[in-house]
Amino acid sequence: MGTDRKPPTGTAAREPRTAEEWEAYYSARWQWLRSPLGQPRGSERDEHEGSAVHRAVFDSSGAVLALGRLHPVDGGGARIRYVACDPAHRRLGHARTVMSALEDAARRLGVHRIHLDARRDAVSFYLRLGYRATGLAPTLYGKIAQKMMEKQIVPPA
Repeated sequence: MGTDRKPPTGTAAREPRTAEEWEAYYSARWQWLRSPLGQPRGSERDEHEGSAVHRAVFDSSGAVLALGRLHPVDGGGARIRYVACDPAHRRLGHARTVMSALEDAARRLGVHRIHLDARRDAVSFYLRLGYRATGLAPTLYGKIAQKMMEKQIVPPA
């Protein structure tokens, strides 16, 4: 697939709405981010789920194509975690759509700065979105090198 492909018209990221969509969301998160690292079901969730902003791109059948989560942290900041895209739908703009929706939500919440830990193979994606590397992040499960990244967010006027 070429990198110039655009997401289908009308594709938007939104919060899961039904129990089935939430199940698909968490299942995709585990399948794409934790299962490849040998982590058990449940490792795709943490203590911030209830207070977080969740966004996903769904296809017409309800399958999750991309997802991500933002949760506020002290000092007017927020943290983005669990950004992932279905491997069969990468380079179509779905992850960018999720990131844009999370950044919009951050602005509405009055967030001034977003932090994230990027896996080594995703650093260039975040750089293209205006994030800057600020240092090394802890190695994920002792297997995946990461970089700390951040972006200043301008709240809406």
